[in-house]
This record gives sequence, C-alpha cells and structure tokens, in this order.
Amino acid sequence: MSLIIFSPVSRLTVVIAWLIDTRWQIGTHYVLIHDSLAQATFQQVVFGSLIQIIPGFLLGSLTIIIMKYRKN
Repeated sequence: MSLIIFSPVSRLTVVIAWLIDTRWQIGTHYVLIHDSLAQATFQQVVFGSLIQIIPGFLLGSLTIIIMKYRKN
C-alpha cells in the first residue's frame, strides 16, 4: 500500500531533474527521454510508478506466501 502512495511522489524528483537539466543544459540523459514538462511528468509519475509498484507487489506477495508456508 505504501508503494502506491510514495512511488508517484518519488518520481517527481526525476521531473525536477529534467527541469534543471533543460534549464541549465547540464547534459544528463533526461533530456533524451522527454520532450516537454507534461510528457516528463506523465511518464515518470504514471509509468515510472508502475515500474516500482508491480515488482514490489509481486515480491511482497511472494514473501507473504513463503511466510504463510513456513508457519504451517
């Protein structure tokens, strides 16, 4: 449950890094990925969060299954 809350928030740092990179032309890889602020925000908050949430859910479920199996 915490991944659903904190994952989108944690992806906002990437959007901030993109803003810094495009403003001062630092030369990071973020400029190559996103063309606009809206695109950077959407892709990071939605797709970036899913990349964190799905594996976290799978590993968490597997951990719970193993813990229940060991109790029996």
